[in-house]
Amino acid sequence: MKDRCLNPNNDRYYDYGGRGITLCDKWLSFDGFYEDMKEGYDDLLTIDRIENDKGYSLDNCKWSTNEEQSNNKRTNLKLTFNGETKTAKEFCQIFNINEDTLRSRLKRGWSLERALTCNSKVCKSPRDLSEKIQCACGCGEVIGRFDRYGRERRFISGHNGRKM
Repeated sequence: MKDRCLNPNNDRYYDYGGRGITLCDKWLSFDGFYEDMKEGYDDLLTIDRIENDKGYSLDNCKWSTNEEQSNNKRTNLKLTFNGETKTAKEFCQIFNINEDTLRSRLKRGWSLERALTCNSKVCKSPRDLSEKIQCACGCGEVIGRFDRYGRERRFISGHNGRKM
């Protein structure tokens, strides 16, 4: 902790001291750190900053499990659903879906609610699947429609269809 915040030669300095994460003066000595943080210590816990952009001090640190610690990373995707803000991983655990599935759905333009609550392996695309592709020549012939992923599927080759 000290080295990451204070030593520019540390491999992780750029993630800590390099971005302004400080260590309070009292914690420069182990005795000061121990005095503040001895309560609640357990070998299975690690020191965790409550607010990730603030430094190490008594008012911003707590003992956490590895899972709690991983949910407090600045690189996490934070989402708000029904008034609750959690990481994508936490929502995926609650809704029992794969995190890659959630990220893929959001990237494809799904609403957060739909991305979280659709539990089918083959969910339909947000696009209206009744939407048909009609022939561009004006004959009115249906030459295709959209598949479950929202991709165009044409039935008749040689037609230049337009979405109607």
